[in-house]
Amino acid sequence: MASELTRAAVWDEIIYVAVHSPTDKFVLEAMDYQHQSKDRTLGTTELSAAGFLREGTDPIKMPWLGTGKKSLRESLRSDNKKTVKGAIEFEAEFVRWLDDESRWRAVRFGLLRCVHPLRS
Repeated sequence: MASELTRAAVWDEIIYVAVHSPTDKFVLEAMDYQHQSKDRTLGTTELSAAGFLREGTDPIKMPWLGTGKKSLRESLRSDNKKTVKGAIEFEAEFVRWLDDESRWRAVRFGLLRCVHPLRS
């Protein structure tokens, strides 16, 4: 949730996304809240799980390991990925939780800021 109305909205949110394969892709979409109408998209960016993990030491219990926390700034695109309308800044890292079968894995996104200079 953005902290205030601004062209550089700041978030304090963490999102966990399950990883099933290093080939998984994630789409982050920033939305503009509209009080009296449908919310509108500010744009999307696509990320690959492969950028946050590497092959682990044990193919059964630990198939992947994280490569560490990364601070990223990615373009927000709209119109079928043709038009850049701003950027989103975030931190991301691969984290691993152990469930009963040692299989729960995720990429953690710490959303920092959405910079959208073309917003009207």
